[in-house]
Amino acid sequence: MTELPANIRLRPTRIGFLVRPSDRKSVRKIMRINACLWGGQYNPIIPVFRHTPKDWKEEHFKSPSGKKIVGGYVKFFEPDIYVEAEVGLLEKAGLGILRGNNFDKNSISLEQFFEQEHRGVFEPYFGQSAFDIINDTYLDERRFQLRDPHPAIYTNKKNDVFAELCLGVFPELKNLKHIKAIYHDVYRPERVSFTPEVWLKVYSNECVTPFSAAAKNIDIEQRWYDDPVIYIFDPSKTTDLIDLWNIRIQPSSIYPVPIEWVSDLHKPLCRFIENNFRPLNGNSNGVMHKTTIEISRSITEEYAREEILPFFKETPQGSLVYKFWRTPIWNVDYRNNFVQQPERVKLTASKKDVTLSIKDGGYLHTEFETLSPHFADRFSGTKKRWANVITTSSNYMETNVATCLPYNTSDRNWPFKGLGAFSIGREGWVYLQDYKESKQHVSLLKQDESFFKWFEYKGLSVSLSEAGRIAKQLIDSVGGLWGLYLFDDVTAIKFINKLANSTRTRKSAANGDVIEEDFSGKVASITEWQKMISKRKAQGAHHRVTLSDYIERNVVRIGLETDCSHCYAKNWHDLDEVSYQIKCSRCLKRYDFPQGSIKNNNQNWKYRVVGPFAVPDFAQGAYASLLTIRFFTRFRNRDASSCYSTAAEIKHNGRTFEVDFAVWASDESGFDINPEPRLIIGEAKSFALDAVKEKDLEQLKEAAALLPGSVLVISVLKESFSDEEIERLNRFVEWSRESSSYGPKHWVILLTGIELFDEFLENNWKKKGPPHSIFSDYNSTRSIESLSDSTLNIYLDQKPYHEWHAEK
Repeated sequence: MTELPANIRLRPTRIGFLVRPSDRKSVRKIMRINACLWGGQYNPIIPVFRHTPKDWKEEHFKSPSGKKIVGGYVKFFEPDIYVEAEVGLLEKAGLGILRGNNFDKNSISLEQFFEQEHRGVFEPYFGQSAFDIINDTYLDERRFQLRDPHPAIYTNKKNDVFAELCLGVFPELKNLKHIKAIYHDVYRPERVSFTPEVWLKVYSNECVTPFSAAAKNIDIEQRWYDDPVIYIFDPSKTTDLIDLWNIRIQPSSIYPVPIEWVSDLHKPLCRFIENNFRPLNGNSNGVMHKTTIEISRSITEEYAREEILPFFKETPQGSLVYKFWRTPIWNVDYRNNFVQQPERVKLTASKKDVTLSIKDGGYLHTEFETLSPHFADRFSGTKKRWANVITTSSNYMETNVATCLPYNTSDRNWPFKGLGAFSIGREGWVYLQDYKESKQHVSLLKQDESFFKWFEYKGLSVSLSEAGRIAKQLIDSVGGLWGLYLFDDVTAIKFINKLANSTRTRKSAANGDVIEEDFSGKVASITEWQKMISKRKAQGAHHRVTLSDYIERNVVRIGLETDCSHCYAKNWHDLDEVSYQIKCSRCLKRYDFPQGSIKNNNQNWKYRVVGPFAVPDFAQGAYASLLTIRFFTRFRNRDASSCYSTAAEIKHNGRTFEVDFAVWASDESGFDINPEPRLIIGEAKSFALDAVKEKDLEQLKEAAALLPGSVLVISVLKESFSDEEIERLNRFVEWSRESSSYGPKHWVILLTGIELFDEFLENNWKKKGPPHSIFSDYNSTRSIESLSDSTLNIYLDQKPYHEWHAEK
């Protein structure tokens, strides 16, 4: 039985609230509703608009379209489900396909959110009610006399937007009186006006608020570089309310200061800035923690410099960073790991490591015992109350389970519909839970099956080609990609290919008929095998490899070689076939086993390659395609999962073309961020002098046209390209780089045996010398883009893309 290591993490359901940025009434209602939800203050508010609000327009650059910005918010926050301030916003945001059906809704209107009654109590349609957690706090803590009472507060105003934004205020709705009542019964809060003095208590963690009460049992992950931010904003601006709400869903500690309170709070803020200005623990290079003062987008830089920043002029030099712009979370590029990209806060209520047992009852599946908040009732009328997030890892124990899949943020119809549906995003696979103490069924896909299903989802018909089936048989025989160590040098591949079956076609001189002669695979003695293995070891390849490794992986089989007494042809017989009388494979006559003429030194015993290894032409290119797959599954991020398919035929509009491999692989994770897997397709060739033909590149162009953004790879087992190939490849690269916007249509990577036969790319290039050694540094191979620039320069003398683009 296959087993898969995984981690399960419990967090609150992440609800995306869709609202027009001009709809202040709905924004305030959303903030109040989130005071009633477990972890509600971390639910994003996603503005939906066509024309960019004045305060959000870029001063020096053209603002992206409203639709693009909305899509960027969705990509950044990756909500589990949605609530619309008005019906139709889901479609305006380009998310209409997520609406779901009456049986399994993925969205609800704001008006309907608290209309569901269960056992006489109104509960939210999605998410976990704060009622349960406040009640649990009473049972565990507040019914006893506390040593540290940690008082609670609640606003005494009916219309206090800052309290709604930063403390939490419950809606004044009949359906929700029970949540407000239990907060007051359990905490007995002091009714206060939100003033600078109260602000100091709240942000010194000296009191409980509705938001902090509803965030109990949630661990917030902060990293060493998540320094605090003082956010100065204008509460009268709805756009500032949305920005501030969403800024808090990022890892840094946020200290929101209304613009009119700066003069009252500047002294304690300056003390805070000075105290925070301290050396980074464990750093001997003088790196210090700093505080950022960020000015909201509604406040001009000129006003901030004249009226706000002078209050902070007494702070230590170097302790402050001033920021007059909003980090564009709607335009994040997680593939750019040269620059730290923003990320949302990671929430964890509990987690556990598990080993999933994979079952195959006609389809792959597994299940796990879910995690749930201890304070929640087992049953509820609420749907999708919390989330279990699974991250899997199959990199150290290869399986045929597809664990690396494209994200489905905008369409949950992939990879499964209905009850098997789940979300795939940066944090992993997300399963929303309705009930406590339940088991979660998980539908899975085999690796090649995942590609077929994804291609079909894109409207393409796909199946393994003959070469793909041979490659799959080969990889199954050696036990996965790690088994390719048996063939990852020229010596081993050419030796085994020499022993493969072959067919000779010739014409009869007499009548001109075409005659095919089958030459069953040649055989090799143990001496020849040991000589090959010794040569590999002398070249520095796999010092521990032995003949037994090839035997155990079903590469070769031993048998007896004899000469036919009729036609004198040499015959090789499997041990199961050996008898006192044996049949000649050439003349088909039987002859006696030569018991009296056994050769000295066991020379009758010979080894023959079998199964897919006996296929000629380097197993129809399987060695090249599999070594290319291995390269990308090991490239840079060895801790990340990957997924691959061997050669496949793609059919579209009556045309059929083939790709030699397909891989989903992630770039290196930078700053604890996991970018979406890249689709990599390509052509793989062996040792022919002129292997890469024009028709191969035209076929790859056709495939690329159907798969926008895919990375295109041309790989060969030889160490260089011929002049003719270089000319063709230069034209191909020019085609791939032509684009209406910055960035090529497709990144192109060239690989040869130099890269494929050695998994340690940087060291290998360094030993090779120029031009390879010029690119042996980390930055030249750290990403798909840099690898493309490096390999195109090495093999085609092409300039890096940015230089090429600048010259255009």
